[in-house]
Amino acid sequence: IIAFCDEEGVRFQSTFLGSAAISGSLPPAIMQVSDK
Repeated sequence: IIAFCDEEGVRFQSTFLGSAAISGSLPPAIMQVSDK
């Protein structure tokens, strides 16, 4: 069991990055986004 929460949507313009990465559906362009 893996649980994810949505903190990414507050700082980045995408939600649920962790679950998208685990499932293989993370858009490649999101890897270019940086935190300020």
